[in-house]
Amino acid sequence: MRLDKGAQLPGVQGLTDKLVADLLPEYFTGELRTSAPPRVLAANGQGLSRDERVELLEQLNAGKHVELDIEIIASIEPAKPLPLPASQRELANANFSRFHSVGIASFIRSFKDQPFLRDHNQGTILAKGGTITAADYRRGDDGGYEFIQRVRLVEPWAVRGVLNDNIKEFSIGWMWRGGTWDDLKTALQCSVCRTSLFGSDCPCWPGDVMEGDDGEPVIVEALWLSRHVYGIETSAVLYPAVEGTGIFDMSALRALKQRGHGKMDKILKQLGLSEDSSREDALAAIKQLQEKASNDVDSSALSRLESRADAAGKDNERLETLLAAEREAHAAAKVQLDAARAELAGLAEAAEEAKAAEDQARIDGLVERAKNEGRLPIQRDAKGDEVESGLEKSIRNIAKTSGFEVASEYVSGLAQVAPLSQTAQSSTVTKTRTSEGGDAASQLTENQLKVAKQLGLTAEQYLAQLNKSQATN
Repeated sequence: MRLDKGAQLPGVQGLTDKLVADLLPEYFTGELRTSAPPRVLAANGQGLSRDERVELLEQLNAGKHVELDIEIIASIEPAKPLPLPASQRELANANFSRFHSVGIASFIRSFKDQPFLRDHNQGTILAKGGTITAADYRRGDDGGYEFIQRVRLVEPWAVRGVLNDNIKEFSIGWMWRGGTWDDLKTALQCSVCRTSLFGSDCPCWPGDVMEGDDGEPVIVEALWLSRHVYGIETSAVLYPAVEGTGIFDMSALRALKQRGHGKMDKILKQLGLSEDSSREDALAAIKQLQEKASNDVDSSALSRLESRADAAGKDNERLETLLAAEREAHAAAKVQLDAARAELAGLAEAAEEAKAAEDQARIDGLVERAKNEGRLPIQRDAKGDEVESGLEKSIRNIAKTSGFEVASEYVSGLAQVAPLSQTAQSSTVTKTRTSEGGDAASQLTENQLKVAKQLGLTAEQYLAQLNKSQATN
């Protein structure tokens, strides 16, 4: 819904379209004014005077928070032949890149909610100056596409740069869907060969001059398939690759809580909101009025709405008390919730520690069992102190990575070796396994196969070790 200039806002006496637009430009449609002609540094269709800029800069220098909404041409994709004749080289941008017209509208709109940066510095949060709150396109006179974006600037460096006229040209950043090398080869084509720019059958590179199908020279461009890319940021830059970017609308957004702001106070009062209400509350209230007007709300309902607005304005102190109580209750609930979360986190951590201790105890018991059964020789250092042997490390590693049962079966398959200080008590040789009647893998259990894999052995090698182990027993 869009009112004519100066028209009455439905349901609230004295609240006109022009009054709301002075401080809440989103009210008009919530969409970009893609049909409007370009304007340079304008607020709601009117020029932003030097005095107004100075006033905002003084507020910044005084430490006050100032936000700016700017509508910009972030990039331009002109209408041009594919491939591009060398005679029309001036239509190519500095990077010799272009976007396919199929799917370009969705690509342009994908920039909504992405960050506004400086110099494409995507590696630090300090480079973010604001957020792209809306993104759409406008068709140029040549049939091309202008990337129109509304950007809310909140960081002082970004606001100051626009007010000083230092920020006035822009560049876009994008990413191919999927993010892999194969996805990139799909998303990026050669404008002449019409195959992947990185394919073995494409000898071209952006900026080269090649012979076209008709024998005439053409410019090679990197052709991005719009359906395979999405926007990730827009940056303020000194030297954009695309000519024609810039600001065509700017409006100052002052804080709603600032005292002495007569126009905003009037809007809040007319809407029945307290002076502490946010600008989002004001916009939401106006949207509700628009919806009720579109549904042909009768005059009595509008009258009741007006009465409620007046009553809310007179009872502002009571509303503030209720709001304070609600905030206090919310804070108390948040404290309880945080405490509960901390307790749960502590219990989870304790459970994990107990489980880890239990697992470690089982592994220690398995190692001790192997030593007691004579399957794990005790290794000592030069001082005679017991140290961990390579075999013990293998047992512990198998238990941790493949499971206790697998490690236990591995220990059971180890040879029982008598200590060096004792003689062997038995020379009985057990019958060894052979590969007769089937391959080695078929003679091993599933856990034995896991152990063989863990040790980096083939089934045949592991079976040979088992046979050797049993022969020594």
